[in-house]
Amino acid sequence: MRHKITYLDVTQSIISRAQSIVASRNIYASDALHAASYVGAAQHRRLEAMLSDDRHFRRLGNMVKVLTLSEIPDPV
Repeated sequence: MRHKITYLDVTQSIISRAQSIVASRNIYASDALHAASYVGAAQHRRLEAMLSDDRHFRRLGNMVKVLTLSEIPDPV
């Protein structure tokens, strides 16, 4: 409820970026698509991190900053 959710269209640019991620990292295509979407959105918006409890995103290193639910502070 504290976060604004924005839906993005999957563009050819996102698909191309995802293909590059799959080719260069040991990651599932669906995870690469999520990461590529985040990277594209982060270029145009002020995004702090991507929220996910999926450990596979850790394989991306510094490409995507990932926060888990346990790392988000409770509101005061």
